[in-house]
Order: sequence, then structure tokens, then C-alpha cells
Amino acid sequence: TMVARLLCIQRLNMATSKLFVRSASWERISTPSDKNGRTPVWIAARDGHVEAVRALYKLGADTNTPENTGCTPVFAAAGNGHEKVVKQLRKLGADMNEPSNYETPVDAAWEMGHDAMAEKLTK
Repeated sequence: TMVARLLCIQRLNMATSKLFVRSASWERISTPSDKNGRTPVWIAARDGHVEAVRALYKLGADTNTPENTGCTPVFAAAGNGHEKVVKQLRKLGADMNEPSNYETPVDAAWEMGHDAMAEKLTK
């Protein structure tokens, strides 16, 4: 998958990374990759892969594209306790106040027991 390929970049040299970027399917960067409407950024955010999120953004991915239920990448990252990913998505322009099922990403962090992260995100 696109996310798996991007994770490999972390372990490769710059020349190999450039080859990947040239071979990436540009039209698929923000296109849902599964039946649930999850994009590569959404999957990387949910799984805590900050470097993959950053690389996808640099390739033109939208950091606010929700999956079928309205859950955005930042919401998925917050609900799974991935503080570094949440911070990165915020820097990249992710909407921290966009509700999903009437909750914000910070609400999701609180609800899932990631209190320390939720506290930092409210500051």
C-alpha cells in the first residue's frame, strides 16, 4: 500500500526516496484506499506514522479528508493516542475543531483515556 511504501522511505537513502516520489500515483494520494473511505493519510495517522503523514502531505495529500463515518485523520490519531501525529497534523493545517459524531479530536483523546495528550492539546 501507499503507507507501507512511505514507511520504507524512512529507512532508505535520498536517491531511493526520489525514485519513490516519481513513481507515486499522484491521483491516489488523497483517494480512499479501502471500502471504509480511509485515505493513506488517515491510515498513517491512525497507526501513528508521523513521517508517513508528513511525506504524504508533501506529495499533496489532504490532511482533513474524513473516512465514511466522518472521522478525520487527526481524530483517528487523537483517539489512538498518537500525540506526535496529532501535533504534526495540526502544523499541516488539520482542523482540530471539526467534529466527528459530535466530538472533536481532543474529545476523542479524553474519551479513549489519553488524558495527558488531551490536556496538552487544549493549551
